[in-house]
Amino acid sequence: MGDWDSLQLKDRPGQAPQPLPAVNFGSLWTRPDQQNLGNGLRPTTGLDQQQPIYRPTDQQQQPLDATVQNSVRNGTLELKYGDPNMDKLLSQARNYQTIHIDTPPGVQLKHWVDDKGHFFWLQGGNDNNTKHYYPAFSKAMNVNGQNFDLEAQRLKVDEAFAASQAGSQGPIFQSFTGRTDAMTYFSRMSGLSGQALGTLEKSLANSVATSNNPYFKIYLADVYTAEAMQPIIQQVMRGGTADLNNPDTLRRLDSAIQLLQAAQGDARSGLSRVNMNPPGNVVMPLDPYGIYSNPNNTGYYYGFWGGSLDQARHREVGLTMLRNLISSGALPRIELPPNLPPR
Repeated sequence: MGDWDSLQLKDRPGQAPQPLPAVNFGSLWTRPDQQNLGNGLRPTTGLDQQQPIYRPTDQQQQPLDATVQNSVRNGTLELKYGDPNMDKLLSQARNYQTIHIDTPPGVQLKHWVDDKGHFFWLQGGNDNNTKHYYPAFSKAMNVNGQNFDLEAQRLKVDEAFAASQAGSQGPIFQSFTGRTDAMTYFSRMSGLSGQALGTLEKSLANSVATSNNPYFKIYLADVYTAEAMQPIIQQVMRGGTADLNNPDTLRRLDSAIQLLQAAQGDARSGLSRVNMNPPGNVVMPLDPYGIYSNPNNTGYYYGFWGGSLDQARHREVGLTMLRNLISSGALPRIELPPNLPPR
């Protein structure tokens, strides 16, 4: 089991940019500690849909006992430390976006992810580090009076999980620059095991289905592309050549491109609210976390949306070029270079 402390987000060094006087950034960006999540607002993107988030219809139709129904108050699922029904409540409760639990001194709440989804466990607790899985529509968690944004937590855990599976490669999800070679980037990412990529795909797809945070879409697009590349590289390693133009490769690339286009739409909507756009002469990096430290700061807001727009845009360019080369037959096969003589 991996170990990732609750997300700690710090202010950026240096002087913060001055906010635009005509814009109330707090009204654009809703945080769990500033808004009653029982109203159904999505707390992390500022593009709230003004509708509550429910479980799928088939799950809504299942009868629930009074214990489960009474555990949700004003959009908050109330959990009790040591309650043997905790997992039942997490799996069956409806119409909540915040999870609240108080833990005794010395008990630390930890987060991680596996092939079943995101979960937390209570280190030093009395339940033998049991995994407590929670649904992707959960937006916030309150532990002993301290609020955590679960969308940021899930994204951070996905990054940490990917890095933990990569060995010495280091961080997997990285920013594109003007010099990034898309083929090299995704070939490197495809070095993750099929099981690791499958865990990331499921986790990120669940988050994409319940959030309009563009970084989930960007990361899921990376995973789809790595999955498209993986069998090709494996075939090359085994036999020296591989056929690129196959339906599964093209399907995954198309899915990745569509996600990147959707992420750009989210980002443009966020930027249009403050009449801002990336500069154009540089590529803004991934910046998914700074805004959580100060949602009213124009620099953090701009970095979040501008970074997601530029990164989605540059990824789409690379993938579209690769997809066109494959589908047109201009790049039907790849080969490993011959063995180099010893030096």
